[in-house]
Amino acid sequence: MKAQIVAAVAAFGIASAFAADWSYTASGDIQIPEITEASTVTIASGVTVTNTTALVGTGLLTVKGGGTLYLTQPSPNFSGDVYIGKATVAVTASDALGKGAVTIQGKTSAGGTSRIMFDNGSSAIELANDITIESTGGSAANAQLYFVKNSAVVTVSGDIRADGTDFTFRTAFRAT
Repeated sequence: MKAQIVAAVAAFGIASAFAADWSYTASGDIQIPEITEASTVTIASGVTVTNTTALVGTGLLTVKGGGTLYLTQPSPNFSGDVYIGKATVAVTASDALGKGAVTIQGKTSAGGTSRIMFDNGSSAIELANDITIESTGGSAANAQLYFVKNSAVVTVSGDIRADGTDFTFRTAFRAT
């Protein structure tokens, strides 16, 4: 019941005093409130949600569930880490992931792909985050940095690391 209340509160963009766990089963715009503790956004497979506000806070943000979360605003006041597990986080603005470290989960026994997708159209994107591609179960093959074909420059100035012995670095382009 608490998770349903939190999801309903979050869907309306109201800050919550409860533990920060949100689930989305339909596409639309959301407003993630301040992240002060470990928080999880679960997005059902095939569902796309767009966070229309900057991320703020110091807590860990976990994104999972097979769907896509668009981060559309710079988030210079978010210093928490981001963990992406079997989901896509689409970045459309510089510093949308804040200032913390980012971990992309590799292949799991449940399958699926985890990725950061850079979808910036004609606007340049700059990220200073350190990115770790985590090898869960011995393979990081399903962890991706995905660059949508566009005319703008994407600059990742942080370190990119592969954690594990079996690693495949993949980039892909799709027509827009």
